[in-house]
Amino acid sequence: MATVKEVISGAAQLNYNTFKDNGYRFFKPLLDVCMAYEGSGDQEDEDTVFVAVIIPPGTDKTALIMTTRRAHDRKSLEIQNIETLLSSKHSISDVSVIYSHPKDIHAILHDANSKKGKGEKSEADETHSAALQDLENIVTEAVVTGTSDIHFYVYEDRAEAVFRIDGLFSQSTPLGREQAISIIAAGLNTKSPDYRSVTDDNEMADVSIYMNIEVPDPKGGQKPKREKINLRTSKSGSLEGPHTVMRVIRTSQEAKKTISDLGMDGDIRSMLIRSTEAPTGIILLTGPTGSGKSTTLAALYETIDDERKILLLEDPVEYRIKRKNTVQKPVFPEIKGQGFIDHLKNALRQDPDIIGISEMRSKEVVEIVIKSALTGHLMVSTLHTNDAIGGISRLIDEGVSPKVLAERNLFRCIVAQRLIPALCPKCRVKKSVESFTNSYVRSEHGCKHCGGTGTKGRVLIAELIMFDDKCREHIANHDLSALEKHLLDNGWKGMAARARMRIEQGVIDPYEAVKHVTNLFAEETAVKYPSVEFVNNGLEPA
Repeated sequence: MATVKEVISGAAQLNYNTFKDNGYRFFKPLLDVCMAYEGSGDQEDEDTVFVAVIIPPGTDKTALIMTTRRAHDRKSLEIQNIETLLSSKHSISDVSVIYSHPKDIHAILHDANSKKGKGEKSEADETHSAALQDLENIVTEAVVTGTSDIHFYVYEDRAEAVFRIDGLFSQSTPLGREQAISIIAAGLNTKSPDYRSVTDDNEMADVSIYMNIEVPDPKGGQKPKREKINLRTSKSGSLEGPHTVMRVIRTSQEAKKTISDLGMDGDIRSMLIRSTEAPTGIILLTGPTGSGKSTTLAALYETIDDERKILLLEDPVEYRIKRKNTVQKPVFPEIKGQGFIDHLKNALRQDPDIIGISEMRSKEVVEIVIKSALTGHLMVSTLHTNDAIGGISRLIDEGVSPKVLAERNLFRCIVAQRLIPALCPKCRVKKSVESFTNSYVRSEHGCKHCGGTGTKGRVLIAELIMFDDKCREHIANHDLSALEKHLLDNGWKGMAARARMRIEQGVIDPYEAVKHVTNLFAEETAVKYPSVEFVNNGLEPA
């Protein structure tokens, strides 16, 4: 059997038949996926990811990934995603990489794709292709409109795809019931010809679907750009059909350059940045799903001195961090040996100054993070809690001793945040609500400026705790009520107080704010704090 090197060097023309004639075969279940990784660059551009997966003769557990050397070095995430798909979904344990010219790989892929199914396509194939095109159209619209999540609702006689924009369900696309089921199934199971098997039962699925779509220029001045999209997909059964939510992650997007771009209060921004200057400890960011934690952390990393090495463990990778001395590693918890624990143990041996973990999801991860923070590393991570003090409570629930949490050099700060829809400045309506005398509410019908929603962009509301000796004493005693009272007595500005100020400014609707912030109407939150600096009027760029 000729080796790949011999096949390539001896070929007068490198194409599909070159490999076929030597007994090699293309891995058809991943052919469409590989095609999707082509990108939009010129065929001569070696930074463009062209990938072909080839199976050598007489093997089932071995695969070759054919790409360019420069793409392999610079686009390692994309290549690693394909390696992961091969091992996790198709039980191929031995994966090697070979290098070739992008033009040749491009030609091979197209030749293989055109010859993979000679003759008439089956009805299932036709439905599958149409469903994938429908999904691409929906995702393209989601990206253009700034949608964070796509919700597919399947009813007895109809279906719809509903977009969450700026935290609100503000746009929907009607679908036929079977059409929606086909879209969901095709998205979840593009690597199998029997796409209908996905919806045969109520099995839950949590996967990442990668698509390569053309995104139109919103201003219409430039040609559409091809962009890689990660659809973080959760599917489960419901009474009437599969219920599916796809989080839209633009994997090529870069982090915002400064914390100021986020509209964070000036005092919180300064304290957060100052916390990153510490050599050890934990910076903890809390908030529910969709509260902008990843965006804040990505912006924070860009403020850190380039001389320090940052190693990030992420599931999923949402932003590309462009600063020097930064390593981003995708984590795949569902794959043995690729979870947070495995990567974290390895990270500690790679001489980082700062380790970022997208979320502390288990007791084991929490233990390693705390141990690392106490023994020479600055750790940055997130938790799902309602407020900053709730971060302490959550860690205690995970089994961490209050006395350990009270260690002097453990916590640098804990931040809690929310994203609240901002009132459209063109159509907001002045109305006094409860104790608010200068408040505004959403217009019932909106205007052209806001697309009829009454909102435009979102406002970041945050609170931050830095701990003094008295705080640590209350934590050691597990008296979190006393901790909160001590903070308030010393002028601490919690999330409710900061939200009230935004309401008084006419920036957010009090009826909307109360959905996101607890104790909004409590007496203690009504204190005025005129010294707080407001950046960009609190508005996140639309």
